[in-house]
Amino acid sequence: MTDRETWSEFICSPMRAGRHLASIGRNAVGAMADAVDQASLQDFLSRIDDERAIELLAQFVDLSVGGYVAFVAEKLHGLLDALSNEKRAGFETVGPGLRGQVQWDRTLVARRAGALPVGRYYSRVAHRTFDMPINRVLAWLIHDLSAGLRSIKTQVGSQRLTPAMERMDAQLQEALGHHWLADVEPSGNVQADLALSRIDVGRGAYRDVLALTRRRLRLQERDDERRWQEIVSLLAVGWLEPLNDDDLYELYALVLVLDILEEDLGLGAPVKIDLVRPGRREIAMFEAGDRTVSVFFDQSFSGIIGRPARYETTTASTPGLSSYPRRPDIIIAGADQAGRIDRTILLEVKNTSDPTYVAESIYRGFGYLHDFQDAGTFAADQVNCVLLVNGVIGAQPAAHRDLTVITSNMREHLAKVLDAGFNS
Repeated sequence: MTDRETWSEFICSPMRAGRHLASIGRNAVGAMADAVDQASLQDFLSRIDDERAIELLAQFVDLSVGGYVAFVAEKLHGLLDALSNEKRAGFETVGPGLRGQVQWDRTLVARRAGALPVGRYYSRVAHRTFDMPINRVLAWLIHDLSAGLRSIKTQVGSQRLTPAMERMDAQLQEALGHHWLADVEPSGNVQADLALSRIDVGRGAYRDVLALTRRRLRLQERDDERRWQEIVSLLAVGWLEPLNDDDLYELYALVLVLDILEEDLGLGAPVKIDLVRPGRREIAMFEAGDRTVSVFFDQSFSGIIGRPARYETTTASTPGLSSYPRRPDIIIAGADQAGRIDRTILLEVKNTSDPTYVAESIYRGFGYLHDFQDAGTFAADQVNCVLLVNGVIGAQPAAHRDLTVITSNMREHLAKVLDAGFNS
């Protein structure tokens, strides 16, 4: 089994929903995995305070795994160029040339009454129209997918769309301007048009339109309980798998830390969970007696503590220099009853077996410890920084007084460090 397979197997264990802590953005791809236990998933989702975060995740996963990307890329353009249509006849005034089926009786009566001049005729004229139930459903689907992508861009930024989503967004905008679709209003009663559309369907692409529309409608159920069940069913098997091995290893480390806090330290399930999205606070918060233990992922130490680090202070006071807050991969923070953070342990996660890179990462870890020293959240006699690597070291951790290097399969060693820091 490859490293990637090992990490994915742990992350996607049916008994945990930590797979959904993958970063919502362009560095992930929609994937399917073994179903999460329904009770575990519902418990996980219930601990997310912001319902918009759940809807964002469901939207991102659905647009990634629901088959829309392939339909838009492979079938939509051809469908629009061969859009179903029908002829509808209506009465018009024509002339001087004759067109359609002239209604001579009506024409003569109108002329005698002075309502119609010579050279003009009443005629029954047939016109081609694309305003059919199936096309109204198609227009609805295109508008709905476009609106879904627009919602994602509003919440996380357009730069976080996956490349496939970016292509789909451009293709949908092109479709909305198609000369035949432009005359078709999106369905105002899509359920009714779906029912009527069954008699109009003669091509495979239209069958896809109906199937994809029904899928989108299930996630937009007005009944809260039914919509919730659809979201749970989607997220039970669909997830956002990091494309890059380094990102997947970081997710593996995050899920591992949460599992250790819950199981090995006996803190139980977190009381609060958030997703990896812009504007987040802690990813998870645990209760430990009258204290809390919070886990932060890829967030600045100074932002969490509420005071600038030494590096930021120094660069800010030096003319011509600029900097940004440094962000260890994972920060675990203990706080008292008042919410004041008084203990932190940093984790740097490196998917490497290169001794030189590991050595450089150790130096980086010591840099963090010095940079954040003024916060007063490090213990004098305990490990304050863990470098979690994917190889190189032997059977025992490589340790300094306040920094240790371990591999991610040394679960018991990582558990001891966290236990000493937050459960003593």
